[in-house]
Amino acid sequence: MYLLLAGCKCIVVESNGGSEGHFQSTNYPKPYPASISCVLYTFVGDLGEIVELSFSRFDLHAPRSNSAT
Repeated sequence: MYLLLAGCKCIVVESNGGSEGHFQSTNYPKPYPASISCVLYTFVGDLGEIVELSFSRFDLHAPRSNSAT
């Protein structure tokens, strides 16, 4: 069970018996829609499988702040 915050999108990626696969971010290569403030990816492998992630590109940006500091 996960607690999702408002504006958080949950994406589940399942193995379904495949030995390999790929996924990409929503709207890639464009930025996420403004209505999404976070994304929770959940990777599910079959019993006895190991889920391994490799990234060809990974960008992080500072969170947007709505406060006047």
